[in-house]
This record gives sequence, C-alpha cells and structure tokens, in this order.
Amino acid sequence: MNRIVAYLLRFCYNAHTKVVSERRLKALNVNELSNATMVLLRKMKSMSFTSEVAELKANRLVGRRSALRTLNPFLDPDGLLRVGGRLINADIAYTSKCPIALPAKSTITRLIFEYEHKCLIHIGPRRLLTNIHLRYWPIRGRVIAR
Repeated sequence: MNRIVAYLLRFCYNAHTKVVSERRLKALNVNELSNATMVLLRKMKSMSFTSEVAELKANRLVGRRSALRTLNPFLDPDGLLRVGGRLINADIAYTSKCPIALPAKSTITRLIFEYEHKCLIHIGPRRLLTNIHLRYWPIRGRVIAR
C-alpha cells in the first residue's frame, strides 16, 4: 500500500510539473516512500481518532473514555497523533520517545503488523510488539500481535 501511494503521489507531482526534465521517472526513493507513509498515517488519524484530534486542536484534554487519555497524546508538526510519556528526556530517537498512535481496528495497523511479522521472519508476538513500539504505539497492541 505504501508503494502504491508513493506512485500516486509521484503521478500527481509529474502531472503538475510542466518541465519534462524535472519529472521523476526512476525508481522510488526513500523520501517518496517516507512521504507516502506520512500521508497514509495522517489519513488513518483523521478517520480513527476524530474526537481526540478535535480536542487536541482546541487545546483541551482528551475525553475520559478515550483509550489515549493515559498516554499524553499530542499532535506533532507533521499533523500526526503521537503519544508522550516519561521517555521524553531519554537519549534515544524521537520516534521511540514519542511513537505514532495506531488505532486497534484499522486496516493500516493490521498491514503494519503483518509486514513487520514477515520482515522479522515470523517472530513471536512479544518481540513483534517490542519492534513495533520503536516507531508506533498501537492501541490494544498485544491483542493485535497475537
């Protein structure tokens, strides 16, 4: 799905570019793939966490019944919903300090888990979840990993 979105974004870029020599025609690069990932995650956020995002944009706390309440959620400059915590002062990567929140019942969340599971040669659920926590914080992650 990530590569399909990257090719769609490339098509849009090439359609708007009038100079033929500036069009992107070679293989996808890392920037295009990471941009496609951000587009997918932003779309997922707007579909799954609508009330939480609205409350955070209004500078209010997340509602009591939200699964994100105890995770100190915030919106980063890219528009992604991230969770904070005690690791904010740790000397580790920003993506590990403040992982991106993933909803429990999302196709993209399931695809991320399946992709990581295959890349890690069918690793067990605990280690799969540990690896996913380096970049993402899935709601009900243990259930999804099983």
